[in-house]
Amino acid sequence: MKNLLILLFIPVIFLFVKCGSGDGGAEGEDREKPAEPTVNIGNTIELNLAKWGYHLTIQVPAPGETVPEAIVEELEWGGLEIRVGTGFQLQLGGGEGDIAQRKADINLDDVYEATFTVDDEAGLFYSQKFKGTDMEGNFHFFVVIKDGDVFYEIEDIKEATFGEGQARRMFEIAKAIKINSPS
Repeated sequence: MKNLLILLFIPVIFLFVKCGSGDGGAEGEDREKPAEPTVNIGNTIELNLAKWGYHLTIQVPAPGETVPEAIVEELEWGGLEIRVGTGFQLQLGGGEGDIAQRKADINLDDVYEATFTVDDEAGLFYSQKFKGTDMEGNFHFFVVIKDGDVFYEIEDIKEATFGEGQARRMFEIAKAIKINSPS
C-alpha cells in the first residue's frame, strides 16, 4: 500500500517541478508575450466614399456568388449606412470623436450591461447582454478616425445582430479606413 501511494505522488511531484512556482518570476519575465491574434478580414474590395462627400476609402466584402454588392445609403443627417448582406452593416458619419463619452453612454444603459474587450484610442469593441442574465451577448464596435480637426465615427448598425467574428471583422475594417487627399 505504501509503495502504491509513493507511485501516485511521483507524477504530482513532476508536475510541480515542471510548472515552477507559478509566480512568473525572472524566468517568466524573459518570455515574449503572445502576439495578439490577427483577424482575417476576408476577400475585400475598396469602396471610395468621395461620391457621398467623404474623403475616405473603406474595404468592403467583395461581391461573389453568395455575397451581394455593397449598398451605400445616405442618411438624413448626412451619415452613411454601408451594407453587404446581413453580415456586414455599419454606419459612418461625422461626430465629436469622444470615445470616453461613448463608453460612458454605453455603461449608462438601463437594460444592457456591456463587457469591453477593446478600449483604446482607436475605439471600442464590446458585447452587450441583458442585465442579470447569462445569455450570450450581441457584439458591437465604435471606431473614431481623425482627419485634421474632423472626426469620423464608425459603428455597427444597432438594429442588426452580429456574432463576435462578424463584429470583429467590421471593427478591424473600420480601423483600417484610409483618408483620401481631397482632389
